[in-house]
Amino acid sequence: MQSAWCPACHGQVNVRSAIDAVVEPPKRKWRQLFASMAPLERLRWESRTQWMYMLFSLSLLWWVLAIVDERFPGDWIGQAAMACVLLTGLGFAFLVAVPRRIVQAMIQRSSGRMKLALMANYLTAILALRIFTTTWHERALILIGMFISTWIAAWLLSRLVWPMKEEFTEFYRDKPVDKKHDATAPQGRTGRRD
Repeated sequence: MQSAWCPACHGQVNVRSAIDAVVEPPKRKWRQLFASMAPLERLRWESRTQWMYMLFSLSLLWWVLAIVDERFPGDWIGQAAMACVLLTGLGFAFLVAVPRRIVQAMIQRSSGRMKLALMANYLTAILALRIFTTTWHERALILIGMFISTWIAAWLLSRLVWPMKEEFTEFYRDKPVDKKHDATAPQGRTGRRD
């Protein structure tokens, strides 16, 4: 037997309540920790965390850059060309996947350290993608082709299909029907058939 309500606590049973049951206790503990801290202590803790994250991100970028330099020595023009394509593809995927309000909030509210760390993470992701795709040239070409075809498809969709959809919707939208009965209007019958 399935029920929409828990027999023990009489709470609603759905995915949202299950997620909240798992996520809320750690959230509550973090809120209590921040509430117990003095404002100056909280700022120091946030600053230290941001510094650690930034240093970790920069060291990871340096490590991945060393791997790329070791695997592909001397091919900087090819590296730059592949990086441009991957930057374009990842940037497009990021714009599609992440809502604009989140990106704006990250840009406006993040400190300089966090912006630098996020930029280092982005470059690390590109270099890691370069490492994984360069060993298999066919896969790299497939990936580049997918980025380019996705960009072209998105451009066509936004420029051609969506405007036509609005025109078709307007054309086929049901027109408001006049509710008054007109006795003089043809009622679907003709004199020849009746």
